[in-house]
Amino acid sequence: MNLRHFFDHLGIDYQQWLTLTRIAIKRDFRESSMSSTLRPRKKGQDTFFILILFYLLTGIFFALVVIANSDVFFTGTLLVSYTMIMVSGLILIEYHSIVISPDDHAVLGYMPINSRTYFAVRVSNLLFYLFIFCTIMGLPAAIAYMFILGFKPWLGLVALLSVYLANFMVSSFIIILYTLILKKVRLKRLQNILAYFQLFFSFMIYGGYFFLPRLLTKSDLVAYKLSDSPILFFIPSTWYSRYLKIVLGQGSFTDIILAGISLVSALVLGYIGLSRISMEYSEKLSYLASLPAEKKPAPKSTGPGLWDFMHGYEERAISKLIWNQFRFDNKFKLAVLSILPLAIFYLMLGIEEGPLADPFVSTQLYPGRSSFLYFAILLFPILLRTYVTRSDHYQAAWVFFTTPVDVSRLVRAQKSFLMLYFVLPFLLILGLIFSYFFDNISHALLHILVLSIISHIFLQLAFLLSPELPFSKPNIKG
Repeated sequence: MNLRHFFDHLGIDYQQWLTLTRIAIKRDFRESSMSSTLRPRKKGQDTFFILILFYLLTGIFFALVVIANSDVFFTGTLLVSYTMIMVSGLILIEYHSIVISPDDHAVLGYMPINSRTYFAVRVSNLLFYLFIFCTIMGLPAAIAYMFILGFKPWLGLVALLSVYLANFMVSSFIIILYTLILKKVRLKRLQNILAYFQLFFSFMIYGGYFFLPRLLTKSDLVAYKLSDSPILFFIPSTWYSRYLKIVLGQGSFTDIILAGISLVSALVLGYIGLSRISMEYSEKLSYLASLPAEKKPAPKSTGPGLWDFMHGYEERAISKLIWNQFRFDNKFKLAVLSILPLAIFYLMLGIEEGPLADPFVSTQLYPGRSSFLYFAILLFPILLRTYVTRSDHYQAAWVFFTTPVDVSRLVRAQKSFLMLYFVLPFLLILGLIFSYFFDNISHALLHILVLSIISHIFLQLAFLLSPELPFSKPNIKG
């Protein structure tokens, strides 16, 4: 029986499923063609593959941990826990594009697509991303498991299976949790909460990279053994890492029971969670999305008035657009604010060797770890240029081509606005930090002036190499 006959037996239209699934995946790789008037189009796969590379490097790190430590229960728990955290964050942040979207009912509701076909399309989309990210993060460690205790390929396969099942379980739990919260909280308010969760998530990720290596030295990491204790019974990631003990013949009766609980929980939560995926639920999401946000007193100022007063029409339009996008678009706001945990992380690295050195009196040719902080300063303008070009509402960028404006001035206005209202405040905050460590405040001010000039040059080069219009490209998952 081929796949088409199997789907027909289940009441799923195979051709509709194949077409809609392909469109959903291609849409996530696609870049908007709005920017093609400014530069040649690039394939949308580039950004996605950069994300894949990041997750692959994380997977290689866990493979090195597996090679260094022979305790499969400890390394398996680390691997499963990390992938569960990363995937649950991804599902929460990208819920409406990976799981179910309020737009589905408006776009597909009038078409002859039955509920089973729609269910199959959405589940396939969810499983596709689970498979991609779990494989990228778990495969290097799974390969390492095959060889650390002799050639045991089944150990690596079981490790990969534990990653898949654990993340399927946590994804199902997130779907259930999301639907329950929506019964009490408005959709727009929930999106605001998720946006700040993303910022907290960034702090947690960067903090983990900073503190974990200091809590566990290299010798501790090699010799550490995770002893079983009753408190671990309540940590789901340890349920799935016990598969490794069982396949090696080291599993106790408790391990077998908890492994069985993990399978049952994955099946039960999967059944309950996936049952939420329906066209009727998409219609409900569409209704919730149409509800107005809670009314708040209107602010006295709708944007940076000084900028509006000093510049022309294009500059005013860009200032209003970016400022209001920052206020109301949570993804853009949190993308900009995400530089804060990175800067704090690099600042902690820099002061770990001692106070930040005053470059005007220091005799050191190399700034040491404080160079990471300067790396973050120079990276910020480049990240800003990337963030300001992407939006979930990128289709509205057609307005740039139907209004009597100079497109090149729009691009230049982006650069100037970002420098004045984002980069300079960021540098002024760092200036206060420099003035604390430097004995001479004038040195700190001059240092910030030099960094401002260099940041402006980097921002100028970023727009010169890629002169995109604001919010004219779709966001990329992950």
